[in-house]
Amino acid sequence: MSSKRAGPFLLLAALELAVFAPFAWRMGFYHDDWINLERLHDAGSLWGGIKYYAGLVLERPAESLQYPLLFALGGLHPLPYQLFYLAAEILEGWLIFVLLSRLTKSETLALLSSALILIFPTHAITHLWLSSSAMIVTVDLTLASLILHLRWVEKKKKSDLAWSQFLYLFGVLNYEIAAFLPLMLFGGLLARDLAEKRKSSLKILIVEFLPYAGSLALALAWQRAVVSLILHRNPRAVGFSAAHAVRAYEAGFECATNRVVDVVHRMTPVAWEGLGSSAVLGALLLSVAAFWVWSSRTDAGRTARAARWSALGAAVGAFLGAVAPFAASADYMPMVFGVMSRTNGVIALSGGIFWACGLDFLASRSRTAAGVVLAVIVGGMALGDWGNSLQWARAWTLQQDIVGQLVPRTKDLPSPAMILLSDAPDTIEPGGALAFGAHWDIGPALRLSTGRKDIAADVVWPQTRFAKDGVELRPGIRYDYPVYLYSYANGSLEKLTGPR
Repeated sequence: MSSKRAGPFLLLAALELAVFAPFAWRMGFYHDDWINLERLHDAGSLWGGIKYYAGLVLERPAESLQYPLLFALGGLHPLPYQLFYLAAEILEGWLIFVLLSRLTKSETLALLSSALILIFPTHAITHLWLSSSAMIVTVDLTLASLILHLRWVEKKKKSDLAWSQFLYLFGVLNYEIAAFLPLMLFGGLLARDLAEKRKSSLKILIVEFLPYAGSLALALAWQRAVVSLILHRNPRAVGFSAAHAVRAYEAGFECATNRVVDVVHRMTPVAWEGLGSSAVLGALLLSVAAFWVWSSRTDAGRTARAARWSALGAAVGAFLGAVAPFAASADYMPMVFGVMSRTNGVIALSGGIFWACGLDFLASRSRTAAGVVLAVIVGGMALGDWGNSLQWARAWTLQQDIVGQLVPRTKDLPSPAMILLSDAPDTIEPGGALAFGAHWDIGPALRLSTGRKDIAADVVWPQTRFAKDGVELRPGIRYDYPVYLYSYANGSLEKLTGPR
C-alpha cells in the first residue's frame, strides 16, 4: 500500500472501529446461526465441517469452506466472529475506495462514498450475524474482482482478467447476492465514456464485460443443471414476475433513500436510552471529524464532470445489480428490518455513492454547506447504527438469560424431552433484532449449552394446540413425548403431557 493511500485506509478503518467496535463484545448469535453452530460443533473438526457442508450447500460450494473456517476461528465464542466482521467491513471500504478512485480519478469522491457506505444504517446488519457473513465475504470477493477487471480493461493484462473471473465465480458460488454487481463497474465506465464523448463505447464495453456473463453462465449451469441432476430437484427456485420486479426495485430504492432516514429516526432514541449523553458526545465528535477531514481535502467540490458522471453511473449500475436477485425471485423483497435485512449490504453500495454524489454536487456550490450537511449525516448515521447495535446486544442478552435459566432445569428431565418457550419476545423492537423464535435457534442453543442431544425445544406459536394425547405445535408438527412449558415471564417449567 502506497503512503498516498495509507491515509484513506486509516480513516476508513478508524470510522468503522469508532462506529461498530464498541459493541463487538456485546454481540452474539442469532436465528439460524444456532443451527449452523450445532452442525459445525457436531462435525468434530474443520475437515468434518467442510465435508458436511459440501453436501448441505452443494449449489454453493464456496460456502462449504466459509462456515467451517469461521467456526475454526471462533468456535462457540461470539467475539472472534465480530472481529472478523470488522476486518471484512474495513476491507470492503478499502476496496470500494480503490475501485472508485481508479474509476472516477477523484480520491475525495471515492473516500466520501466508501465512508458513507460503511456506516450506511441499512448496511449495518452485516456486522452482527454469522449467517450474514456470506454476504460480506461475497461482496469483498466481487469488489476485488471489479478492481482487477478494471485494470484489465485499461492494460489488457491476461492475468488480471483470469483472477478477476476466478474471484467473481468464487463469490457467486459462495452467495448469489452480488451476482449482478459487475453492472456497477459497467455503469461507471459507460457514464465516464459518454461524459468524455468517446465513440462506440457501448459496443466495446459489452465485449469487455462478456467474461462476467460467461462466468455467471457457468455458475448457473452448476446450480441449475448439475446440482439439479444430483439432487433431483431445483435447489434455488426462480419465479420471475414483472409486477414483483417493479415492487422489488421500489423497495430497494427506499432501502437506499428514505428508509435510511427512518432507521436513524427510530434508532436515535434507542441510542439515547442506552448510551445517554455519550451518544450525543460521540456523534458530535464524529461530525466534527467529518467536517475537518472534508475541509482538509483541497479537491472537495472540484470534481471533474467525467468523474461525477462515472460515480453516478456506478451508483445506478450497483442499484440495478443489487436488486436484480430480488427481482428474479418471487419469494423475497429488500427489507430494512427483519430476517431479510441481512441482504441489504449490496444495496447500500449504491445508496452510499448516491448520497456522496449529492454532497459533491452541493460542494460545487458551497464547500462549507456540503461540509455541514456531511457532518449531520455522519452523526445521524452513527446514532442509527449505535441504536441498532444496542438492540441486537439486548437480543443476545435475552437469549443468554433464557438459556441460563433453563440449563440447570434440564438435568432432571427425561429422555427425550421437549421444552416450549412462552412469554418471551422473539424480537427486540423497534428494529426487529432477533431473539429466540423457532426450533432452529432455541433448540440448538439448549443442546449446545447442556450437551444433551435428546432435548428438543421450540416456541409457542399462535397455532399451538394442547391436548391430553400430545401437543400440536403447528399444523402437521406434533410431539407425543414429554413436553414442558417454560414461561419466561414467571420462570415456571410445567409438564404438559407424557408419552402415549
